[in-house]
Amino acid sequence: MGGTSSSLTSNEVRDIAEQYQCAPRKIKIVWAEYQEALWQQQNERLDSEREASSPGKVGTPRSKALRNKTTHRKESIVQNESLDFEAFRTFCSSYFNIDTTCENSVRHLFGSFDKDGDGMVSFDEIMVSAMVLDNGTPEEKLQFLFQAYCRDVEAGLNIETQLGPICDQMVATNVAMGRNVEGLKPTLMKMLRELDRSGDGFICEEEWVQGGVKIVPLLVLLGLDQSTYNLQKRVEGAHMWKLTRRRSALSTSARKNFCAICLENIKAESLTCNSCGATVHMVCSTVSHKCRPTYSLTEGGTVPQHFWVAGGYKEDRCISCLEKTKENTISYKCSWCKSSLHDVCKTNTDGLSSQDECTLGQFRNLIIPYTGFHLKPVNHDKSISDIERLKINDTVEFSRRKSSSSYDELSKPLEIIPTENSTPLLVLINPGSGGQQGEGIIDQLSYMLNPRQVFDVMAHGGPGKALQQFYDVPGLRLLVAGGDGTVGWVMSEIDKLNWQDAEGPPIAILPLGTGNDLARCYGWGAGYTGGRLSSIARKILASRSGLLDRWSITVKKLRKLERSDRETEACDPLPLSIINNYFSIGVDASIAVKFHQMRQSNPGKFSSRSRNKIIYGELAASEIMSRRCMNMHKHMKIKLDGEDIDIASGPSLQCLVMLNIVSMYAGCDIWGTKTSKNFKAQAMDDKIFEVAGIADLKHMTTITAGIGKKGHRIGQGSVLQITTDIALPMQIDGEPWLQSPCQIKIKFHNQARVLQPESPVQTELQDRSSVSSLLG
Repeated sequence: MGGTSSSLTSNEVRDIAEQYQCAPRKIKIVWAEYQEALWQQQNERLDSEREASSPGKVGTPRSKALRNKTTHRKESIVQNESLDFEAFRTFCSSYFNIDTTCENSVRHLFGSFDKDGDGMVSFDEIMVSAMVLDNGTPEEKLQFLFQAYCRDVEAGLNIETQLGPICDQMVATNVAMGRNVEGLKPTLMKMLRELDRSGDGFICEEEWVQGGVKIVPLLVLLGLDQSTYNLQKRVEGAHMWKLTRRRSALSTSARKNFCAICLENIKAESLTCNSCGATVHMVCSTVSHKCRPTYSLTEGGTVPQHFWVAGGYKEDRCISCLEKTKENTISYKCSWCKSSLHDVCKTNTDGLSSQDECTLGQFRNLIIPYTGFHLKPVNHDKSISDIERLKINDTVEFSRRKSSSSYDELSKPLEIIPTENSTPLLVLINPGSGGQQGEGIIDQLSYMLNPRQVFDVMAHGGPGKALQQFYDVPGLRLLVAGGDGTVGWVMSEIDKLNWQDAEGPPIAILPLGTGNDLARCYGWGAGYTGGRLSSIARKILASRSGLLDRWSITVKKLRKLERSDRETEACDPLPLSIINNYFSIGVDASIAVKFHQMRQSNPGKFSSRSRNKIIYGELAASEIMSRRCMNMHKHMKIKLDGEDIDIASGPSLQCLVMLNIVSMYAGCDIWGTKTSKNFKAQAMDDKIFEVAGIADLKHMTTITAGIGKKGHRIGQGSVLQITTDIALPMQIDGEPWLQSPCQIKIKFHNQARVLQPESPVQTELQDRSSVSSLLG
């Protein structure tokens, strides 16, 4: 019994992790339910034993005393519990949404825990592995591990017998996930032993939780994204540590790296701060060493100063003596301007104010330095400790400690005064788009800019809070990292704020995932594939602002006509009320509706892009057979700018599209560029949309392949009214739904500002997305 998960293949572990993220219940709930079940089973067994020895005397004091002695703590019941294969398979299927129809995969997973081959696996080891995959705060994870492993809650965790198994299982799970953490255990064990402040060989729950959140290697093994966690929770001056990949022994580079704290060469795993760029030994991460400041306690007017960080950097030119710095020697780099300085030159210039002033480097116009963020002069009774607890990107929590409910104080605890004539950048990242790319983007931009300019929109409940904090900052520009849906989400939040400029701040797009038609149209590329973001930053600096028309859509349901009440009631609500890209009715939306329904019913099976493409192809094939949208045009009436458009007697159509931009279906041109005296040239800012028809799925395929005829041009206008007499599939910007007979009205809403680079972005970049790679 017992073992590790390292025998699983990387693909198996990745599939398990993806399926686990879709699990219906949290691991703590699973654990509590299992405790309760075993507790009940044990009590029933004790009652049976007592009844057998004393028939007719149920619930005597003797039996209660025996029960209390044996089960004085529910948690202790599961600690020695084991599962055989059948129990393990049932457990996985019931709780973790893992597909157990494949006998070999489940048996392989079981065998990864049953290393000694006795046919049993430890329940608490399964719980530790699941906790690494589980979402939750560090405090929640540490408290759970304490409760799962501690044999005596009053004494605490036994350092000699219990820390080792916990670390072993966390390391094994991380290794199976492809994380380079094999060398963490010795360092971690040394740091955990220091949590025992009393020196009695035990760690109490308070010591474990409060001390554990400060031990970065432990948080790494718990599966926490340190940069994202710290972006939300870190205290001012604390680092944003990230595990640095150890250089392979086969690497051709012999360049040394030096710890920013002890200045010794780093030979094993290390940590790199995503804010200031410091790289340190694991054990040095607990030494008092402040990160670069992100805001000021004064009201501005001061000049930002260099923040020098020691390390082993690539060759560069020293800004003091103008001689080159050398590799394999200690030098310094400024976290703000990224300038370099010799070790000896730094010693000679310390204290000279003229040498301390920082220009912020090549991206100075995008950066808001720490001197640009300062506390508002409100509620002067706040203590210094309150001020010091102000967290990165905190928008409301700081103010809630006081009774004031004014808009400014609740949403903007910091006043933002950027450098004069600059165009500061606010970054809104949706890490759910494009797989794991969001994590690397947060890392890079937190170092390139001020971390207070970088927001994970999912961690903050959407982009609204960030936009409130930066409301009406002069010259503000936005960078939205995500899909077209994320861009639309940001535009909708800008609408709610009633920005001083009617169109709101201009938006640059870092496209993640697939599709990205809006990003393609404005020159930001088909999709970010990894690499340094400095080229994107330069594009933003040199970009110009354009306009994007946006259209409102309303749907009025009509009485049931030809279809049954049952089908009408099964229809979905309108997913969006604003159209940024396109609106369509017909065969394309039908495929999207089916895919959406399948993914909602079993999300664990739709975590692979390649698998999703196969499923989409299968749905397209089935759509040909179903003929659901055959002769769809005969069940629709269209008015364009108040004039009836006869499509019923025209060519057969299985898809009708309203186009606001020149790209659809991930880069396809439906309307075409052919000139005609009957139609204006297609534009995205002329307050006019295009309406086109597609004959069938075969016609759609030829369009997406770039061959054959474009869509059938129906007309151009600014108001579109469609009346349907049957239930039809529809979609807005890729969000599908099934709509009962209705009357649809589309009209102009407003315009948004979108940045356009001088030359289109090339998305085929090198895959180097970590801060350590940027540091050289």
